[in-house]
Amino acid sequence: MSNLTAYIRDCWEAAKQARLSITEQMQHSLRQRNGLYTADKLQSIRKMKGSDLYMLVTKSKCRDAEAWLKDILIQPGLRPWDLTLCNQVQDDNEQDAVFEAVDRMRDCINDQFIEGGWYRAFEELLYDLVTFKAGFIKGPILRKERARRRVFNAGLWETVIEERILAEFERRSPFDIYPNPDSTGIDDGYLIDVIRLRPVHLMELIGMPGFNEDAVSRVLSGLKEGSLKGYDDAYPDIMMPDVPGFQRPPERKLALLEFWGDVEGWMLSDYLDVDDSGVYPVCVWVVGDHVLKVMGNPDPMGLKPYSKVSFEEVPGQFWGIGLAEVLEGVQSACNAVGRAIVNNTGLASGPQVERNVERVLPGESREMWPWKVWDVTDSQMTATPAIRFYQPPMVVDKLIQVYEFFMRRAEEHSGIPSYVNSNNSDTGVNTNASALSMSMTQAARGIKGVVKNIDSRIITPCVERQYHFNLRYGDDSAMVPDVKAVAKGSSSLIAKEQQAIRRSEFLRTTNNPVDMAIIGAEGRRHLLKEVARALEIDVEKVIPDAPQDRTLNRTLKADPAVVPPYDKEASKPLNPAGEPHGDFNLFNRAGIEKED
Repeated sequence: MSNLTAYIRDCWEAAKQARLSITEQMQHSLRQRNGLYTADKLQSIRKMKGSDLYMLVTKSKCRDAEAWLKDILIQPGLRPWDLTLCNQVQDDNEQDAVFEAVDRMRDCINDQFIEGGWYRAFEELLYDLVTFKAGFIKGPILRKERARRRVFNAGLWETVIEERILAEFERRSPFDIYPNPDSTGIDDGYLIDVIRLRPVHLMELIGMPGFNEDAVSRVLSGLKEGSLKGYDDAYPDIMMPDVPGFQRPPERKLALLEFWGDVEGWMLSDYLDVDDSGVYPVCVWVVGDHVLKVMGNPDPMGLKPYSKVSFEEVPGQFWGIGLAEVLEGVQSACNAVGRAIVNNTGLASGPQVERNVERVLPGESREMWPWKVWDVTDSQMTATPAIRFYQPPMVVDKLIQVYEFFMRRAEEHSGIPSYVNSNNSDTGVNTNASALSMSMTQAARGIKGVVKNIDSRIITPCVERQYHFNLRYGDDSAMVPDVKAVAKGSSSLIAKEQQAIRRSEFLRTTNNPVDMAIIGAEGRRHLLKEVARALEIDVEKVIPDAPQDRTLNRTLKADPAVVPPYDKEASKPLNPAGEPHGDFNLFNRAGIEKED
């Protein structure tokens, strides 16, 4: 074992021991969302011979929170990020070229995000965000990919398989991330990422630049002979052997330790040309006692290609708090009440029977059916009846009240109200437009904080890393000005949603004769256009732009014959000669106000 391998193994053991409680909590959160009791809890419940019902409160709230975040951040045709200039361009002649360069960079990053799987990884991240203590995205990382492509050759189209290098992003499981025990963030101390590969994927690394071909061959030989040790230390973390029906896969994956951190130069002298007295940020791949790859951190600032976010951030700590962890106490209470409801329903569904065995004939069956005749005797001259019936009380109504109490606590603790789910008709609030709008505004405050965390900790860092990656390896980086990444998911999209609700509410409120007399057809048309734009409806196809004369279209009580001709373009009445004049008395006789 080399000095570098020994150092990384020591870091791994320290990080693994420090994360034991975190792993246990995340496993509990995963069971909680999936509606599974732990083995000892399930055994205790079944010992009482009661119901083992699990109320899926956490699953419902996590699903609603995930859907709400997707509606805000992932909208068709819209990017949740943008690039803006850091400094204004003073020279008017250069403005067009600068803006064009920014547009090209913006389109380039968007294309790279699509091809590199950033949007898919971002959507998967939202599941980890609400379920576990943190969610992670890794990238950009260069990978070789095989793809199909149709090409035109000799007058015919044919399919070819080609290999290309892509800058990819991927969601990393929080079970695979092991930070420095006292780390407070991604770039504070070392970070170990457990990468699981099948042996066939490890074989593909032979001959790849940067990998030690001899070390890869030794690992494959040791794996085949069964002499390789220390390669599956992290494998059981994601697994839960106490889950019913769990079976280990017959083919074990290889657990690689990808180490990101600072290492002293004397440990790297056998792998890199560095000064022994220096400290260098590196990336190292280790399997057991074998070092497969050592390379310097490609980021000139020494930053790691990871981003992390939690549903509820805890200052000064690496791991935050997930929504499932927030609902842990409420979930336990709802489970207990739910089991009590089922148990009481079953117990009170029929009578409890007391039978005097001294009065019943020997061998009499204990089975009961309607109109059964019981043969008894007056043994010991007792006056008590042979059979007595007792009906246990039904207390389901009171238990349901207790359950509803805890469900309200779940809404308060999570910030996810029940009416976020469109399928839930029982909102628990006054469902008129004003009350519902106010309730959604209050509820949006909690989700705003989560969206802001996603903006500042996931979207902005990922865009910045891809931008600097393009500046370093792009062809026209000299033409790109100084820009900064801006995440536009939080305030703008939520404000747009709330504004659309208020516009619709105002539209309904003013739909009465008094307000219509004030607003008129032109004002109503303007309101309809604004509401349609907020709903992303093609306004030009739905609402015509040509103005209509609301005066001539009104239903008048007076005789229409007394209404004089009207010039729409001049907005004035016409005199008998066909010329506009300002005498509105003619209109007043027809019952038309001057303001009309």
